[in-house]
Amino acid sequence: MPEKRIAVIADEYTATAFRLIGVEAYVAKDSGEARKILQKLLESTEVGVILVSNEYADAVKDIVEKIGDERSDVVVAMLPTLKSPGKPVDMRRLLLQALGFGG
Repeated sequence: MPEKRIAVIADEYTATAFRLIGVEAYVAKDSGEARKILQKLLESTEVGVILVSNEYADAVKDIVEKIGDERSDVVVAMLPTLKSPGKPVDMRRLLLQALGFGG
């Protein structure tokens, strides 16, 4: 089974933090840019998990809802950040789901 990448779409501070630990991260300056980045990432079959900052949740909600119906090989989840706190992300569960081992 080919390896899948993890990608993050967030503000500059959060993206930098993820880059420091070796995760592919993209800076979105606004909701429109977050949508464009997400759509571009979804064109790749190499990305298995995409974490999107909570601040862009409403802007990408329609895209995320369609993903579940169209692709079972990718998981898109919202990421709590300093700008938009929320519940912690269960990365283990997301990775297992992206690899097809449950949900």
